[in-house]
Amino acid sequence: MNKNLVFEYLVFRLNEWKLKLEKENIKVPVFTKLRLQKILFLVCAWNTSDTDMRLLNTFNNFYALPYGPVEMDIYEAMKKSNSFQFIKFQRNECVYDELDESMFNDIQSNERRWVDEAVEEFETNQRKYLTMPVFDLVNITHRWSAWKIMMDIATFLGNKKEEMSVECICNSSIKAF
Repeated sequence: MNKNLVFEYLVFRLNEWKLKLEKENIKVPVFTKLRLQKILFLVCAWNTSDTDMRLLNTFNNFYALPYGPVEMDIYEAMKKSNSFQFIKFQRNECVYDELDESMFNDIQSNERRWVDEAVEEFETNQRKYLTMPVFDLVNITHRWSAWKIMMDIATFLGNKKEEMSVECICNSSIKAF
């Protein structure tokens, strides 16, 4: 399992969606760290259960932070210049040359399928994750009971973050997409 490569595949799929929107003359803002972290959480948490954790088996290190859930391994990788093969971050912005599906042949088929299904679901149901203001995405993730509970615990303990277990995310009584 290469978590970073699966994340890059998600960026590739989001870029495909972005290109479709731009062909329709819809303006899509750049992919920022914050936008990608919120979309990553929603993609991972989509269609999960206690018995089928899907991408949460790969992206299993989410923490509740003030701006919503953050996958800490990806967050740390975003801060380093050589963590990814095909993308990089210049300050806050994700940049890449042309991405091609063949770059991601090493990803397990189930991880690829789960990313594909989530992105297709979001695109088909006209979720405006790529075009909405990024703080609207933050507000969506703030409605999750798993985030609220863990952020309350962090605040109570005087911390700015608290781990969100995969089970906590899957069993969230309030889920928002």
